[in-house]
Amino acid sequence: MATSKKYLLVAAVSLVVTGRGVAVPGVDDFTPIPVSDAAYLDRTTPFEITEPDFTVITELTAGDCTLTFDPGVEVRTLPDSSRVLFSQDATSIEMTLSDNCAAGTFGFESEPNLFDTAVLMTAAYEGDEPLGTISLTVLGRAGPRLFAADSDPPISRVVFSAETAFLVSRIRFALPGL
Repeated sequence: MATSKKYLLVAAVSLVVTGRGVAVPGVDDFTPIPVSDAAYLDRTTPFEITEPDFTVITELTAGDCTLTFDPGVEVRTLPDSSRVLFSQDATSIEMTLSDNCAAGTFGFESEPNLFDTAVLMTAAYEGDEPLGTISLTVLGRAGPRLFAADSDPPISRVVFSAETAFLVSRIRFALPGL
């Protein structure tokens, strides 16, 4: 392969999905959602970020559902007025849905620090059982990318990691069957 083609492959966003076969036994279906389109937005519920800037939070709620963060994340408002959660110095956070809210669809947008290009990865679980992963190479100044999937069995926990500090925003979920 020519050097220019190799460069284009590295520069392109890569999507890696696991969730079927021997590596993840018992998973019926884990399907990444590549774009935040009307269908995704219409069938999911957002976790709204309402706390003041620079507040470190460990949970968000939407109706009867709670999403916890470990470690806590810091609320920020971007120049375009978007509300985001900043990982601070952490390069990994765990997001756990309350027991009554395992999600048939779970997603969020993320990007690394402004001038960084980094591999961002989410691993979805039902309890301690792995369901699948999504890994994207993201350029910070290019805007956030969607990390979302439909899953059966439902997602109860997500571990999100990056090579650098990152922002998370527009966290959404749908209960199974919706």
